[in-house]
Amino acid sequence: MALRKKRDAAFRGEDKPLDLKWVKLAFSDPFVYLASLAFFASSVAIFGFGLFLPTIIRGLGFAKLKVNYMTIPVYVVGATALLLQTWLSDKMQKRALFLVTAAIPVIAGYVICVGTASHGGGYAAMFILAGGKSRSCYPSCSSIPLTFRAGVYAFSALCVTWVATNLVPDHKRSVGLPFFYSIGNLSGLVSSQLYPATEGPRYIKGNAISAGLEVVAVVFVIAAWFILRRRTQKKTKMIEEGATTNGKVGDEALDFKYTL
Repeated sequence: MALRKKRDAAFRGEDKPLDLKWVKLAFSDPFVYLASLAFFASSVAIFGFGLFLPTIIRGLGFAKLKVNYMTIPVYVVGATALLLQTWLSDKMQKRALFLVTAAIPVIAGYVICVGTASHGGGYAAMFILAGGKSRSCYPSCSSIPLTFRAGVYAFSALCVTWVATNLVPDHKRSVGLPFFYSIGNLSGLVSSQLYPATEGPRYIKGNAISAGLEVVAVVFVIAAWFILRRRTQKKTKMIEEGATTNGKVGDEALDFKYTL
């Protein structure tokens, strides 16, 4: 336990009462705001996905009970994509790259929903949104091969992890992470207004806005990545010049390495 505590000291910080300086550092860090906005924009797609999936399946003419059964394959694909994407991200120690990759099928899935009135096409798009290799089995739309696994749930998991591991110590994280979550959860206020019953069953406006916000999320991710990369470059240059400190604390200190 003593060795573990020593090992985690750089990540967790000292076991002391919360100092207000960490509150200030958390709320003055642009990375927190950019990541929060990315999480907010992408979360709209998640809320829409949960609502739109049963509607698409009901549009295929299946009874209510069978609608529930037919959501299972989509969620299995989503769970598989989530596990694979997060495992690869950990293995390669890259977050921003996988966040952008995860957003691509989400955008594509919503664009398909907007562009086709085919119920089968809409159902196939749900597999793309969840992320995975799948083909539509309905003759009303063409078979759509997918060449990667990513998707709507992988984006959220990776975004949360990205923020949690790049805010140190615990005191800064305990302020920045709840703020991040709070901004993301506000997306429920937006998504609940995007899918009124009067616009069913296709919900063109809601799906178009969800696709657009996913693009916005990618922009914020890239901006956040540039900030962390710039900080990393400055630290690397100072270390190469023989510096032992940069006068900063927490994740901005010279000895902390960001996960990009």
